[in-house]
Amino acid sequence: MKKTVLFLLAICSFTFFAYGQFESEASGALLISKNGHNILPEKGDIGLAIDAAPFLNFVGNLVKINSGGTFNSPLHMQPPEGGLAICIKYFTGTKTAIRIRGRVAYNAATEKLAVPDQTDPAEIIYDTRISSNAIIDVGIGIEQRKGATRMQGIYGIEGMLTVTKGAEASPNYRYRYANEFSSTYPLPVTNLWGAVDTRPIFAKNAPLYAIGARGFIGAEYFFTPKISIGGELAAALQIGRSGSAKVKTESYATGSVERDVTKDKSTSGSMLMLDNVVDTHLYLVLYF
Repeated sequence: MKKTVLFLLAICSFTFFAYGQFESEASGALLISKNGHNILPEKGDIGLAIDAAPFLNFVGNLVKINSGGTFNSPLHMQPPEGGLAICIKYFTGTKTAIRIRGRVAYNAATEKLAVPDQTDPAEIIYDTRISSNAIIDVGIGIEQRKGATRMQGIYGIEGMLTVTKGAEASPNYRYRYANEFSSTYPLPVTNLWGAVDTRPIFAKNAPLYAIGARGFIGAEYFFTPKISIGGELAAALQIGRSGSAKVKTESYATGSVERDVTKDKSTSGSMLMLDNVVDTHLYLVLYF
């Protein structure tokens, strides 16, 4: 509790420090800093929104909120897949912007799996299993704004396209084996499958392609001219189409290695998807 209070005090102190640069707020007038700069974005401005977690972590570590240890902001971003998320805004007016949003998340891991060398069982060699999953999420839409002060309400809607290949709980797999097939060893030993005459080379889950719409609502606070910190809540409705799962195997028969690809078409089909978890975003926005 003490750490949380100190962190909030640090944020407030920084805000009040920035507030010292401000501003005339006469009703109906532009917000102007003491140096004569417009505080809010104008027509023709471009905004770049990036994840605010590094900024919050910097403030938290600056005041040693975690007793000298590394501080990681509890205000994390959903969805849990994470990834590189970025949003670019172009203002067609002082209250309207076209925005393009993108997120790429890719995870891969390599495992070394010990297995005895079939030519010398006293020697240990290694099979390799590579797991991976990826998601690409892009959207384009309209953002509207409300408010004439440093605090700006935002809302809007985006069209979106999502491509998912594998998932964290069920990734795609690729395999490389240390013991090869041969006439001497038609049943090579593997770490995962034992001594077999057929083994997988890759196993891919059904890919998912989806289009739809995403509504969002949130707020931005301009703590200095053309720089704000903001947050959004959003939910999406999409129509998706999943493909076929695939498994490629290799086997040894009639003195040669044969490879075969099997498709599982039972995984393919269409679906209607509504986010069952509302995603949340906390970000820092720079306007130019």
